[in-house]
Amino acid sequence: MIDPSALEGGKLALFADLLARSESVAGQALLLGQAELLGGDWRLAGTLLNRACAVTPAEVAAFLNSHARSIQTTVVGPPGHVDERLFTSD
Repeated sequence: MIDPSALEGGKLALFADLLARSESVAGQALLLGQAELLGGDWRLAGTLLNRACAVTPAEVAAFLNSHARSIQTTVVGPPGHVDERLFTSD
């Protein structure tokens, strides 16, 4: 299951990123260009925040179950400093 507080944290990070991008013309152009290239319509940039805020933990879990396969993670650094619980599921 997806932790609702972690999802909210991701939504806040997206909001902060969009806010930072909207402060400059270059950032706005980048956002519009990405919406066009990835979504096929530059107008999607205007609805991104509302659509992202509407995403539920169940929708994220359903997406991951159907699209995420064979995820691999690598950690660099002293093994003793890594919390192994981050890499195991319940």
